[in-house]
Amino acid sequence: MSGLNSERTNKPAFDMVAWEEILRRQVQAYEERKREYVRWTATGLAVIGALSGVLLQNVASVRFGSHFYVSLWMLFLAGYLIAELVWQLAEEKIAQAVTTLIGGRRPARAWDLVNAPADVAKMSFWRVAWALGPNMLITIILALIPSSVNTTASGSLTRLALFRFVTIVIWVITFLIYRSRKGELPTAAMSRIGGFLVGKVIVILYYAIQLWLVASAFRELAVPGLQEGGLALIVLVITGVLTCGLLIWRIAWPLVNHNAAIMGAFMRVHEGVLVGRLADTEAVFDEVSRIYSGSSPPRNEGTVSTGTPDNSA
Repeated sequence: MSGLNSERTNKPAFDMVAWEEILRRQVQAYEERKREYVRWTATGLAVIGALSGVLLQNVASVRFGSHFYVSLWMLFLAGYLIAELVWQLAEEKIAQAVTTLIGGRRPARAWDLVNAPADVAKMSFWRVAWALGPNMLITIILALIPSSVNTTASGSLTRLALFRFVTIVIWVITFLIYRSRKGELPTAAMSRIGGFLVGKVIVILYYAIQLWLVASAFRELAVPGLQEGGLALIVLVITGVLTCGLLIWRIAWPLVNHNAAIMGAFMRVHEGVLVGRLADTEAVFDEVSRIYSGSSPPRNEGTVSTGTPDNSA
């Protein structure tokens, strides 16, 4: 009996007045964060709208050759690859910055954010398949263009589609092997740093080869002339639009969902108090402790870090 009493006394003083104060502060924090996340999203959409206007204005001033839509698709793909390359290289720093902004515990080193095999093993295959969707869609489109449109760039487009298909197969095999280990990352600092840097080098090579193939295909399609400045501006604008979209989709929106999920958990606890399901303060304390212990900011679920190119590109 004395052991039970000592266990109870180790818990902080907690009563219904304290619960009401916690709920009030949580509602206030929820509203403040919701306004902040909505502001981030609105700013990103406004930037996308402005850049889209610049894009439409510059597209009309560039000669795309006889296959306008294929050439424009190549420019879009180049902007997409650059945006994904920047994202992959800076993903850990972005996660650290966002964690600092929302008041979470910031990992001291970027390589600590790499998913261990044990974490990857917990991921559902549906989630991985969903993340591979954009990659597969782009590869299928690239494979269909040479067979449906007779262009001078059919060879480059076919090589690009084949390269992407081969890397998808390699990525899936590597992912399955990495997942099957179900262990933790090496504890030695040099091993972690080495693996982290090797992964970044592979990412750079992966996107550099694709950008080189895209550039080759575009040179075979369009009329280069004296329009290099206009083409570079279009690619930069597309990169900006897609980067803003990635920031909204991979940062702002997950934070909105995470914030709403925490608030929903608190409201369910409050509902349990009102209907008598949580009849004493200890039960409420346990529920609140459980919420706080599991309320860390969400990791980006679209990226599986296994030291190979990201599956979303």
